[in-house]
Amino acid sequence: MQCWSQLLPVTETKIRLQKVLAAAGIGSRRACEALIDQGRVSINGETVTGQGRRVDPEVDVIHVDGERLQTKACPDHDGGRPGETLRWRLRY
Repeated sequence: MQCWSQLLPVTETKIRLQKVLAAAGIGSRRACEALIDQGRVSINGETVTGQGRRVDPEVDVIHVDGERLQTKACPDHDGGRPGETLRWRLRY
């Protein structure tokens, strides 16, 4: 099984931070944007307070409220339509 990053073009390996947080089950994208604005999220030891930050879930170390977000991104095809839907499996 290939990892999702091998399926995307090189320019798309970085994903918006709130999308990664939402996929990990932290909250909705809007709720994750609020966490970022409150300064409760850090990437590689640097607190993030602005929107638009892109991360590579396989490389960057993400913390929410001091707890490390364990990311494992792999393709997960939905239903009987392989290749139609790509989801992430992220553990918090």
